[in-house]
Amino acid sequence: MFSKQLQKICTVQERFNIKSVIWTQDNIILYTTNNHIKFALLNGDNGIIKCIENPIYLLQISGSLLSFIDKQGEISSLPIKDQEIQFKAALFNKNSDKIKLILK
Repeated sequence: MFSKQLQKICTVQERFNIKSVIWTQDNIILYTTNNHIKFALLNGDNGIIKCIENPIYLLQISGSLLSFIDKQGEISSLPIKDQEIQFKAALFNKNSDKIKLILK
């Protein structure tokens, strides 16, 4: 991952081809492979959000609702559970208010 000034922030190793990538407002990267929806944080931490049967191409995220387009050209959305991602991002950003809110 690189900054706007093209300075290297971190590296994330991925074994499979990446199909699509979007940035969230919280500086979290969401991306898809053939079988997964995944996330990556600016510190290099990454993980799987959801397993999928067919490749999808991400369009946007609004709250916890992820919009995408499939191979047939159909636009759909699905809810994702992002509490773990938000918690890890808050820890990385040292945002104690958000950490307290998530823990409640």
